[in-house]
Amino acid sequence: MLGELQPGRALVTSRDKPEGQLRLDLSELEQQSQAMTLFDDYDLDAVYCVAGMTYVDGCESKPELAWRINARGPGIMAAYAKSRRLPFVYFSTEYVFDGLKENPGPYVETARTGPLNVYGKTKLEGEQRVLAAHPEALVIGRTARYALPNAPERSCEASLLHGGKHLRCCARLASRIANLWQT
Repeated sequence: MLGELQPGRALVTSRDKPEGQLRLDLSELEQQSQAMTLFDDYDLDAVYCVAGMTYVDGCESKPELAWRINARGPGIMAAYAKSRRLPFVYFSTEYVFDGLKENPGPYVETARTGPLNVYGKTKLEGEQRVLAAHPEALVIGRTARYALPNAPERSCEASLLHGGKHLRCCARLASRIANLWQT
């Protein structure tokens, strides 16, 4: 996804701080002032929160860590983006739904949630914190985290970068994505 952006227009963060990236560990982000210290020197166009603690069993064994990474951190990042008048995109998961026979999906924005595990609960709280902090934020709940090996251009990320050509989504979501690119 980042390779598609123009040079100098993407700020990559990582917990491990590989060369050329800014170190950011969502589990350590406790206040908006920390985000300001990290990002205020950069001319950002938007903030995409694609990070998360996605190892379901790990979330069960370390629920506090999962909450800091999947809920608190994204909420703080969304508040920061709102304060800078930046679009904010949060990547969530279908695990916020119970997937039971009575509620099998596919899901729409107004579908009843009912996470069954810590991962789903923390991602749902992340969605709620993001939208409370930045009501114009875009929350994308997706099933597939990665594209097919023979069609990387059809990934959710690539679709966002190319105007949503391949993104199968409801009209409201498509409209919100288009609005992000017009601001």
